[in-house]
Amino acid sequence: MPCSNRLSYLSKPLPEAPGGVGAAILPGAVRGVKTKLGNSTSGRENAGFNAQLAANWPAVSLATATSARLPGGLFRKLGLLQSVPINGGRFMSGNQRFSVHGKVVLITGASSGFGAHFARVLASEGAKVGLAARRVDALESIAAEIRAAGGVAATVKLDVLDSASVKQAVQAIGETLGRIDVLVNNSGVSVGKALLEQSEQDFDAVVDVNLKGAFLVATEVARRMKADGKGGSIINIESILSFRQAGHVAPYAASKAALTQLTKSMALELARYKIRVNGIAPGYFSTDINKDFFDTEGGIAMIKRMPTRRLGDMVELEGPLLLLASDASSYMTGTTLVVDGGHLCSAL
Repeated sequence: MPCSNRLSYLSKPLPEAPGGVGAAILPGAVRGVKTKLGNSTSGRENAGFNAQLAANWPAVSLATATSARLPGGLFRKLGLLQSVPINGGRFMSGNQRFSVHGKVVLITGASSGFGAHFARVLASEGAKVGLAARRVDALESIAAEIRAAGGVAATVKLDVLDSASVKQAVQAIGETLGRIDVLVNNSGVSVGKALLEQSEQDFDAVVDVNLKGAFLVATEVARRMKADGKGGSIINIESILSFRQAGHVAPYAASKAALTQLTKSMALELARYKIRVNGIAPGYFSTDINKDFFDTEGGIAMIKRMPTRRLGDMVELEGPLLLLASDASSYMTGTTLVVDGGHLCSAL
């Protein structure tokens, strides 16, 4: 490895170690390391280093046998690395960091499209999902599907423009599933008209849901996260139209650009309460709302202008979603993950 603190190790499962740590993986050989200093030395110091390793072994807590593939947890104990403990002070393996098992996730706009997909994905990964939207019948259908697959789901009627409805919905999910760990702020609408055909009512309808609604839900959830001191994660579903323009969707683009800025502002103020606020900005994916358009001549022409020459598949949003919903993103806040197949990189 091209650094002064070169390590050569073999990953081997070892039997129960002194101190009851359980099965773990230790570096089989450590060369060229001075404890605490990390200066390059000869291999003659291995014996002394390994002795200190053994002395510290009982206090080294590894979540699973695979968590020491990289010896970060071990070196933190020896003072060679520093990190912030997560999940009650335990350092987790890669798989555990991305886990949402047991987390309570509230998803708005969960009756169709992205929201319904997010609910299914999170439930399949062991999260307890609260599905919220105005169409309760559609929510119940999705929740029944999740329960049939062995997941945990609850539904609640939600009007994101009514602060009383927001408060009642958040309270109901908390009482049914437990305190909310993650919010996926997904509610959104659009009106497709040329700019000069957009009315004041069109503008208000779009901006109110996409921006004011996201604000009302996020702040209600954040107040509860702050009150219990446990923090959490808020994920705002933004858009590539936060960053680029398209015709016939001016209010939508303006609302999503504002939501991206709101994400950053919320992240700034809520970080002190251990609340992370990030965004996902999808590019063009085939959904119930737009699938007819992408079958038209104009839609096909748009796809041809994309660098990847295709629409996104819903499964391609799952990685970013699980990253931001899990402890894997514990040091991320105020960030927007763009998932667009390079669309924002397309030539002007």
